[in-house]
This record gives sequence, structure tokens and C-alpha cells, in this order.
Amino acid sequence: MFEIMEEAKKVIRKHQLHSALTLTNVEGSRYNLEAVAALKEFTSGNKPFVRTGAFIGLDGMKRVIYEGVMRFSGRKLSVFDDIEKAKDWLVEQKGCS
Repeated sequence: MFEIMEEAKKVIRKHQLHSALTLTNVEGSRYNLEAVAALKEFTSGNKPFVRTGAFIGLDGMKRVIYEGVMRFSGRKLSVFDDIEKAKDWLVEQKGCS
């Protein structure tokens, strides 16, 4: 997870301000306090570059962690149960200003 976040930071933070669309799939992932702290930093640091984003795979405790990270980062990313719905929604957002 940490390696993926580091690589994603490099990609996302090369975008123009408020231009990136992100899709985060947390299905099958596990979290501990270190992971939650890294996710908070990752999400906050990406905020200037991301127009909007979608999350999938938020069940049980992951939903609680997501809510906490969103409060901490001041962001609100959309949550979907299905990756295809998330992708379709992101395509719609591409045309929005």
C-alpha cells in the first residue's frame, strides 16, 4: 500500500491544479494506524491537484476510516459499490468545470 501511494503521489502531483480525476479501489485492503496516518497525508497532499475522485470497496471499518480521512483532509470523494459505475461517473466529471 505504501509503495502504491508513493507512486500515485508522483503521478497525481504532476497534474495542473484541480485537474486530476482519481479512482481508489480499497477492496481486500487492511489498515492499521500507520496506514491510516499515511492515507491522511496522501489525501491532504493531493487535494490541490484533484478535481474529484471516486472510491470503491468501502465496507465495514473501511467506511469509518474513509469518513475520518475525509474530515481530516477537508475532502469529499464519491463512493461507489461498483467499479464500472465509478468509472462512468468520473467520465461525466471530466466534462464539468
